[in-house]
Formats: sequence, C-alpha cells, structure tokens
Amino acid sequence: MNGRILSVAAAALIALSVPSAANAQFYISGGATFPTGDFGDYAKTGWQIAGGYMFDLGTEGLSVGIDGFYGENKHKDLESVSPGLESDGKTNPYGIMGVVLYEFGMEGSVDPYLFGEAGWLAHKFSGDIFGESVSETDSGFGWQLGAGIGFPVSQSISIYGEGRYTAGTGDVSDTKFFSALAGLSFGI
Repeated sequence: MNGRILSVAAAALIALSVPSAANAQFYISGGATFPTGDFGDYAKTGWQIAGGYMFDLGTEGLSVGIDGFYGENKHKDLESVSPGLESDGKTNPYGIMGVVLYEFGMEGSVDPYLFGEAGWLAHKFSGDIFGESVSETDSGFGWQLGAGIGFPVSQSISIYGEGRYTAGTGDVSDTKFFSALAGLSFGI
C-alpha cells in the first residue's frame, strides 16, 4: 500500500510542478452516491464531495491531475435480515486518485468529456453489530471511470455535471458505487 500512496504523491508533485503557462483548473463538486453489489446490500443512497486540480497537456483536449473525494452512506435497517444488526451505522468511502481526462468540445463551448482514475481508496465502516460498537477501515487500490459535460459561464469558470463508477480491489473489493455529481471549475 505504501508504494501506491507514494505513486499518487509523485503524480501530485508532477502535476504541481508543471509550468504556469499550462491551463490549470481547480474543481469542486458534490452529489449523490448509489451503492452497488455487496456494498449496496447494506448501504443506502448517500452523498459525496470531490475536488481536485487538473492541467492541460500539449495535446488538445487531454488533461491530467489529482482528485480527492469523501462520502457517506447510512446503513439500511438490517435487524429484520439478521437479528442483532443495528441500522444506525454508516460507511464513509474516500480516496485520492490520479486522473486522465479527455474533452471533446471546442474551447468556449459545451464540453463533453470522459475520464479514468486510479489510486488509493478507503472504506470506513462504523456501526453496531450484535450490540457491540464497531469501527473498521480498509484501504487498497481503487479506480473510477466517468463521463460528464461542462458548460462555460465565463472565460475561466464552468459548471459541470458528471457520472462516475468507483470500484476497489483487495481489501476494498466490495466497495462499488455510482456517483452523480454537479460542480464548479475555475482557472487558477
């Protein structure tokens, strides 16, 4: 795991060392998460916030950057499924990943885009199991795939909406969810 964290940190340092001539963007967003698979068996629809830094590469439409996110999903009422399981628990998925993004639009127009991410994903489970309070965090390699569309508001500010699919491997292989986010990006 330390190797993965170092890889993400190295990607962040590279991103921050690019000359200021690059078209850099900071973004922040928020929205809903929809757990799937085993995660969806016990977690309700929740929320997520995300933010990061992107910069354009020499190729038109291609950008790279770093993305961080944090969310929360309350647990379903599992008492009826398994006596002793309480419904007051929650799970917090969060992580930091390197991003590669490609925009299809012309500058100053509506911009559809696709992106992929890879990096560190964590899953913190908190709740009561059979009357005992439990708090456990697992982490490992995670990835995201997504698509979105941006709408320019001014020369340096855009609003956007996007959908993401997040999944993990190893200790976080059960952490899978879709996110629907809306946000704001601006040049720095």
